[in-house]
Formats: sequence, structure tokens, C-alpha cells
Amino acid sequence: MKTLLKTPSIALVGLVAAGLLSSCATKRYVRDSVSPVQDQVDTVEQKSAENATEIGKLDERTTGEVSRLDEKTDTALRDAEAAMNAAKGAQSSADDAAGLAGEAKTFAGAEANRLEKTMNDMASYRKEADAGVLFGFDSDALTDEAKASLDSIAGRASGNQRAVFEVRGFTDATGAAEYNIELSRRRAEAVVRYLNGKHNVPIRAINRIGLGKIEGTENNKTREARKNNRRVDVSLYLPKA
Repeated sequence: MKTLLKTPSIALVGLVAAGLLSSCATKRYVRDSVSPVQDQVDTVEQKSAENATEIGKLDERTTGEVSRLDEKTDTALRDAEAAMNAAKGAQSSADDAAGLAGEAKTFAGAEANRLEKTMNDMASYRKEADAGVLFGFDSDALTDEAKASLDSIAGRASGNQRAVFEVRGFTDATGAAEYNIELSRRRAEAVVRYLNGKHNVPIRAINRIGLGKIEGTENNKTREARKNNRRVDVSLYLPKA
């Protein structure tokens, strides 16, 4: 009876052992099968993370490049606009210059015609009288003696409506040439104002010019020579007929 009871127990132990062995074998199989897959999954996840990092860096670089490109584009547009404005300004200046050139040409033509007419008219005139009007040092004020000389030559016109006066201003050699030109003009203008204001000589009948220092017979080396060079020469012309 005892022998019969032992036999099933051994068999049961064997079955359990077999089951355990089978279970261990299955776990090892599963582990051996799953482990490479897991490794691959881990590798894929690592690659994905690395790719994500690279994509982030690429996106950052791309954003920076786009920003710099936008900045360069804006700069290029501003430069283009500035160049266009400069071109418009240059065109406007060119147009203004062309206009001034046209006006100067017209004026030069008118002056040439006037000079030609004056020369033709002067051919029919004779010189009636000359007068020299002296001025003080660095002065354009008429003295009483100067006014008397102008009164005398204006009287020679005898109310002739076609009388023409020629007025030329001079200085001595003292001072700068530019200043002397201006001073000689002021002296000539003083004579013109007197002839027009005192004797009603029409402005159109007076030709005047300031010539600065004189280079005539007076040498400017002596006080008397410089005194005689500070003057205005006045000539009166009347028609020949």
C-alpha cells in the first residue's frame, strides 16, 4: 500500500519538473527573441532623437539664414531706392543745367546783338569831349571838383537826345585785384547816378564798366601817379549827322 502511494508522487514531481523546464525554456526563448527587437527599438529611438536634434539645428540655421537674407534684401531695396532718388536728382540737376545753359545762350545772343548794334551805331558817332574825375583813396564819393567836371561834360550834350556817354572806372595798384575791380565799378556807378540824377541823362545812354587798376602811362610808383589813377574817365559821343 505504501509502495502504491509513492509511485504517483514521483510521477507528479516529474510532471511538475517537466513543466517548469518547459516554462523556463519558453521564457528564455521569449527573452532571446525579444531582446534583439528591443535593441533595434532602442537604436531606432536613439537615431530618432539624434535626427530630431539635427533637424532642430538645421531649422535654427535655416531660420538664421532666412533672417540674414531678409536683412540683405531690405538693404538692397534701400540701396536701390537711394540710387533711384540719386538718379532722379541727377536728372533734375541736368535739366536745370540745360535750362540755365539755354538761358545763358539766349542772353549771350541778345548781348551779342546789342553789342553789334552798339558798334554799328558808334560808327555813326564822333567823340565830342572827355573828362577825368578823380576820387580819394579807397573812396567812391564824388568831390565838388568831380561834380564840376561832370557838369561841364554833361552841358556839352546840349540836350541832344541821341548823346551817348562812356564811363570807365579805375583804381591804383594798391590792394587785391578783386577788390579793385569792385571799387572801380562803384566809382563808375557814382558817376552814372550823378549824370542821371542831376542832368537827366537816360540810363540807356550811358555805357559803364569798372576795370580795376589802370595799366596806362601812370606807373603807380609815386603818390601823384596813384592819385591820378584813382579816377573815372568820361567820354561824350554825339551823332555825326
